[in-house]
Amino acid sequence: MTVLVDTDAIARATGHYDRGELEQAEALCFRLLSHSPAQAGALCLLGLIAVRRADDGMALQLLAASTASFQDSCEDSIRRGDLDAACAAWAALLTAKSALNATCGRLTAALKARRQAEEIRALFERWSELNRAVAGLSDWLGSALNEIDRVDDAIQVLEQAAALEPESPQARNNLGIAYRKRGRFAEAIASCQEAIRLRPDFFQAHNTLGLAYVAAGRPELAVEAYRRAIELRPRYARAQNNLALAFQELGELDRALEACRAAIANDPRLAEAHSNLGNLLRETGATSEAIAAYQAALALNPGRSDVHSNLLYALHFDADCDGPSLLREHQAWAERHGRFPFAAPSRHGMDLDPGRPLRVGFISGDLREHPVGRFLLPWLIHRDAAAFQTFAYATSHSVDDTTQAIRSHTDGWRVIAGVSDQQVVEMVRQDGVDILIDLGMHTRGNRLGVFARKPAPVQVSYLAYCSTTGLQAIDYRLTDACLDPPALGNGPYVEESVRLASYWCYWPFCEVPVATTVPMATASRVTFGCLNQFPKLSPPFLDMCRRMLNALPDARLLLHALEGGHRRELEARMAARGVSPDRLAFVGRCAREGYMAWYNQIDVALDPFPYGGGTTTCDALWMGVPVVTLAGRTAVGRGGVSILSQLGLESLVAADPARYLEIATDLAGDAPRLHDLRRQLRARMKTSRLSDGVAFARDLEAALRGMWRRHCAARP
Repeated sequence: MTVLVDTDAIARATGHYDRGELEQAEALCFRLLSHSPAQAGALCLLGLIAVRRADDGMALQLLAASTASFQDSCEDSIRRGDLDAACAAWAALLTAKSALNATCGRLTAALKARRQAEEIRALFERWSELNRAVAGLSDWLGSALNEIDRVDDAIQVLEQAAALEPESPQARNNLGIAYRKRGRFAEAIASCQEAIRLRPDFFQAHNTLGLAYVAAGRPELAVEAYRRAIELRPRYARAQNNLALAFQELGELDRALEACRAAIANDPRLAEAHSNLGNLLRETGATSEAIAAYQAALALNPGRSDVHSNLLYALHFDADCDGPSLLREHQAWAERHGRFPFAAPSRHGMDLDPGRPLRVGFISGDLREHPVGRFLLPWLIHRDAAAFQTFAYATSHSVDDTTQAIRSHTDGWRVIAGVSDQQVVEMVRQDGVDILIDLGMHTRGNRLGVFARKPAPVQVSYLAYCSTTGLQAIDYRLTDACLDPPALGNGPYVEESVRLASYWCYWPFCEVPVATTVPMATASRVTFGCLNQFPKLSPPFLDMCRRMLNALPDARLLLHALEGGHRRELEARMAARGVSPDRLAFVGRCAREGYMAWYNQIDVALDPFPYGGGTTTCDALWMGVPVVTLAGRTAVGRGGVSILSQLGLESLVAADPARYLEIATDLAGDAPRLHDLRRQLRARMKTSRLSDGVAFARDLEAALRGMWRRHCAARP
């Protein structure tokens, strides 16, 4: 391995050089070289001394030797995975190269004056070869930094590579990858387009362009880019997998499944494609098949924590998976992916005053029009700003009106997409966060790797869904007495459960009017509805719906489902059990106001199981629609119990499936009660704990303060 530099000796020599003491600097460098002839720093400094003395011939030899040594050291550091050392060697290489370029320029001018054409050609070729080598090394280093999400470092290196080699399509493509990760989408698109201009058949650049279009919210253009990549490379499995993701963004699940299966056919060992297939199957309600796909992906690449997280999240939709099983699976994830040394406490975090103002951070990819964003905002609006500072760490570049509202109520806003876990840890420590809240758990875009390193003294999970992360580094989880009855103890969780008066604080975000009459009054038949995401419509729940429709031959069922073959499959299954397709209706993707208006066509809402609704339950009640729910075996199956209990509607909670069927059919036959509920529910919600943002904020802050006091009491 090349020895890069004796730091102390070179620092002394550099000091002499900076003060103009060239003889002393030279003597120190020669002493270093007598012990280690490959000391790049000493060679470089001697070259700079030769430049000052106008000895261009000697400078050329010394600087060329130092650049070669720095280059070797950089390459060796990349191979070893020591990218900090690689970056240091790369920066030193650029310094030596800059001096060498100036020297070559002066030598060229001198040779030109003497009309020595052959010498000029040889010098120019040597100079160009060095520039290409440095550009290639910069591209290589930038790609390595990209892969570990040190994106800002990657951009710096790759911009240098593009400047050194303007005609390199590879450098432009890699720069496009880095720009996309950093959220600089217009630059990413332009960089990829330049790579394609330089090499029209560069299929990887077409694929990278597709990724940039998806990130910029233009999946329809991404489809074109991926298709061009596949035309150029027909068995290009990665582009086929990405094409599936673009179709999924467009809501075209059948095409997405076709593209994903083509990717697996062309590369059966592409773990990402198996994981993506799992996501698509889960989206179509095929939970068992989705779990099998995730397991296949993990068998190919056991180190993919995101794939393992996908599996854990999918298990919550499986009717056969109970609390202890979920706990074991989450602990297995933590054992495999969550073992890191804890970060040292920040100076701020060592102030153990239990009553001082606290800094609370939260990490999420859903700080937007999403249940997480909507349930979080009431606390931010009503928080005690003197006692609680807030810092948001957004794992996504997505921005909408809800994002802007959340941002306006925080003291610090950080976008951490494309930032490594260790860099986020440093951000959290520099912000002096006392309590860090995970709002993602095992959903897409989570940053549990940050929490595993324990950057904050107290860590909490909340809102994504009510379960466990499996991480010992997360101290608490927020819940309530209905989601996790105290009689059951702490429950199947690694974290300690802290119960709020209400887990939820609902903000409707739109004022769609409630219909003045129930739909059955004009339709002459009752309409049941479930506008939860399609994966929640488990086989046991759909069988319950089938029994309900068979018991009420005039009733119909309205479900939320994207377009695709899964709709037809459901119709066929129902038809085989006596329910004709004309009694089923589907709602596709629509804007929030349109979605809320659909509740004006529903008489009775049905909460699915084993994974029930939260936001959808609140939305239905806000629109005057009563919701029938089953008290499930896990917390994700008791959201309806929690919400209905806040409104005094425990009579709509079933202890078992038979009672669920009885409550729903009785309610469907009680038009006067449905009319009364339609008129009363919104007003009842407005005056309940569910919509009291001030009370919720004080309750949440009391819980956080209690956690901090316990932390202070436990520390010496």
